Amino acid sequence: MTGGGRASAGPAPLAAEATAILRALLRDFSAWGRLRVVATWDDRDPAPTLPADEVVPIRASSYREDLAAVARRCGAALVVAPETGGELERTTRLMEAVDVLVVGSPSWAVAAAADKARCPDRLATAGVACPRTVLTTPRGAVEDARHVGYPLVMKPRFGAGCERVALAADEDELDAALTAFGRRDEREVVLQEYVRGEAVSVSLLASDDGVLPLGVNTQDVRPGVPFEYRGGAAGVDHPRGKGIVAAARVAVGALPGLRGHVGVDLVVAPDRCVVIEVNPRLTTSYVGLRRALRANLAELVWRAVVEGRLPRRLGTRGPAPITWRRRDD
Repeated sequence: MTGGGRASAGPAPLAAEATAILRALLRDFSAWGRLRVVATWDDRDPAPTLPADEVVPIRASSYREDLAAVARRCGAALVVAPETGGELERTTRLMEAVDVLVVGSPSWAVAAAADKARCPDRLATAGVACPRTVLTTPRGAVEDARHVGYPLVMKPRFGAGCERVALAADEDELDAALTAFGRRDEREVVLQEYVRGEAVSVSLLASDDGVLPLGVNTQDVRPGVPFEYRGGAAGVDHPRGKGIVAAARVAVGALPGLRGHVGVDLVVAPDRCVVIEVNPRLTTSYVGLRRALRANLAELVWRAVVEGRLPRRLGTRGPAPITWRRRDD
């Protein structure tokens, strides 16, 4: 996790999930035993106990400088960060600027996938079913909502998870959501068709060797203001698994340059599988998926990016829960 990257002094909204991903990833690298692993941490938080060879505190006041200095001591970097406000893209660019191998997607591919306003158009051009999407301003949101229809979903253009994502059934609820999230002074906001159905995701590995689906994951997503993600199960045998995986594969193929772990969020509607977002990074599903697979997931990610190789066979143990310790539990 890119310690020191958050703007505020308090805990980041996605900190619990990010910490769970980081710990799981470090455990897998430790079990593999082929690499010396250095992790970073925000020095405003209590000193953590992490399964890494070295944990380096990062000062918020000199975040980029400190992180670059750590990166220069390493041969490669795997960025655990959200797309929120462009953070994943910026941190990836920083790693590229100091000539460190990124064990994931390059910054230009991150930028394309992370753009919640433009990515649906690119996917639709490739034949992927996507929700109607409009990029607008807070001032023009109520008027532009007619191009989407109600109910609709309001979300940031560059965001992650359910952070600042809201469901609005009519103009009054859209207006209230804009106020609740303090978006009146923001430049842009995304409005998207609300697709009724089952929320799922697909975890995939992307490399020069192709794209390999790792598993289908169920998602316990509660619509509201905001939406809430409460985990799910990884590596499930879904009755519509073939269609779900096929849609996810086409979506990843429509975005050139994606590498390493990629997560695709979908809604399984009665008549179609609709791709909502493509996440060019490690997702929270990693926490459960590493237990569902008969393989070291960190090793698979490393080999996919660094060596350009995907496994020909992938054994499974069965579904595994996706859980983490939330701060309010």
